[in-house]
Amino acid sequence: MRDISQAMRAWKTPEAFLETYGRKLAKLANTETGAWGQANLAHKGRCDTHVSYELTIGSDAFEVFSFRPQSAGSKLIMQRLVGVMKLKRARNFLPRLVGALMADGILVSRVVNGKSLAEQLSEQTLLSTCRRLGAWHGGFSGVVPKRATSGTWDNYLTHAARHIAGAFDLHRPFLQSLPVAHEVIANTNVRIEHYIQTEQDQVVLAHPTAFQFMPREWGLLEVGAALAQKFPDAIPQIAQNLVEGWMSEVPTSNMFTDDIIKLIEIFCLAEPSPAYLGDGDLAASYLEEHNAKRGPNKSRAEIAFLSPHFDMKMTKVDEEDVVRLRERLIDIQSVPLDVSETEQADSSPKKKQRSQSAQSPSALLSALCASCSGFCCQHGLKDFAYFKHSDLNSLADLHPSLDHAGIADIILEHLPGKHANSGCLFQGARGCTLPRTLRSETCNEYLCGSAKRVVDRDASLIAQKVPVLLIAETDAKKKTSLWAIGTQASSNINHDAPHTE
Repeated sequence: MRDISQAMRAWKTPEAFLETYGRKLAKLANTETGAWGQANLAHKGRCDTHVSYELTIGSDAFEVFSFRPQSAGSKLIMQRLVGVMKLKRARNFLPRLVGALMADGILVSRVVNGKSLAEQLSEQTLLSTCRRLGAWHGGFSGVVPKRATSGTWDNYLTHAARHIAGAFDLHRPFLQSLPVAHEVIANTNVRIEHYIQTEQDQVVLAHPTAFQFMPREWGLLEVGAALAQKFPDAIPQIAQNLVEGWMSEVPTSNMFTDDIIKLIEIFCLAEPSPAYLGDGDLAASYLEEHNAKRGPNKSRAEIAFLSPHFDMKMTKVDEEDVVRLRERLIDIQSVPLDVSETEQADSSPKKKQRSQSAQSPSALLSALCASCSGFCCQHGLKDFAYFKHSDLNSLADLHPSLDHAGIADIILEHLPGKHANSGCLFQGARGCTLPRTLRSETCNEYLCGSAKRVVDRDASLIAQKVPVLLIAETDAKKKTSLWAIGTQASSNINHDAPHTE
């Protein structure tokens, strides 16, 4: 495995890391040296250049970045980050730098309190969020170092490793007509959840990670692509409002407004490379770990998807739970249709595609759900397997001679002897024991965020015969289950992990 966590290997645990560097960190934080003994350090995240921790000393909170001191690339990223955070004019854009131990590869900054923009992002807040993010990137690009350069946008995008070769061929004449006059230090690892709205109504990049010299408008492309992943049908509106926010901070530009909007749209719509289709830094680190363990003659995964995981333990079906479920199934049939059930379903092509994929899952989607072991199914106990009036009404149409109790009994015939502890009564050792024709519409059509990402890229991954790695992680015990999905079959790397179908 490539050394993605020098700190993790050198100090093993946050406690050992704190034991080694606690006094230095306390001194940087301008805290009494003796107070480091009461300090608390917890893992916050990691990527291929550093590990981050959250450090608390009394009532003060800090973020600690531990870079790989032996890596020239990691060292350069740290130097740029320290340099940008030292800019007084950029203090409102980034957390306040507390200090750095350059020889040890350690950087300390203040934790920014506020609400993540990702938490408040919805269809209703999308456009205002776009304008706020556009304004942040416009303002930030005006205070960071810049340098003169030459070339066109075609040069930059042709060599952008995050997209497959030829992704921009259709727009080459337009891109060749857009010159790049200068570059600025830009954020090149955009995550919407890294941006915080403070109590003072300021947007701050609360978790900065990687900066490099790129064209001035590059930040708009990165944040546009991040938003487009969540709202693929709103790309024109995303581009328009990003640029409106940008122009509020950059009244003059080398490019016309319409050209910037078109550039963002092109970037958002271009097909990404499979290597960049995963779920962020954590999935990428698992991908590297998996590939490093493969022998020289064994195929390597090109993309990783991270999903939730239900640590399933089986228990005997409780007869009282069965009685409650049967009564509920009868009651549901006895009440009129709910208003929400009479409304028309969403007719967007994307929603239809996802619904059809959920009802007829591909091998890849089935493998993802199997590695997850039914994280969403666990709520089926208290929600009575998600059955609604419309589900049971459809079943009654197929069995007109049966009363409400008879319809309920058809479903209950498929109860297993044991089910997932605290989970749905039909959540058996190898998945749902109900045939798809008897499952609720919710169970047949629901897709979690990880499943949606797989469905959106399923066809291209299969067409390109891309080997995929699936990772399932439970918050309770931080267990992982690694799955290598080839083009024909799947193999479970962790043979102790539960398997569902």
